[in-house]
Amino acid sequence: LLSRLAITTRAIADTGATGHYISPSHSAHCQNIQPVTDGPCVKAADGNHMQATHSVHIPLAPPLSKQAQQGHVLDGLKTGSLISIG
Repeated sequence: LLSRLAITTRAIADTGATGHYISPSHSAHCQNIQPVTDGPCVKAADGNHMQATHSVHIPLAPPLSKQAQQGHVLDGLKTGSLISIG
């Protein structure tokens, strides 16, 4: 038997994303969560627009710059968080 249960959070690597976009359910894994009123507005594949509600620091990897670990929470993001790799 496993003595501990590992909880894994997955994100989608997206070459088409213009930034890192976090679903509300994943925001608990982020740091420095700040509400924004002028965050990016993202157009989804279905044509709907989603306005960012918070900016966040995503602890991806220590060697990455702060800017490379900056993301935004999109309340309408249901498919999973998107990590830009392009």
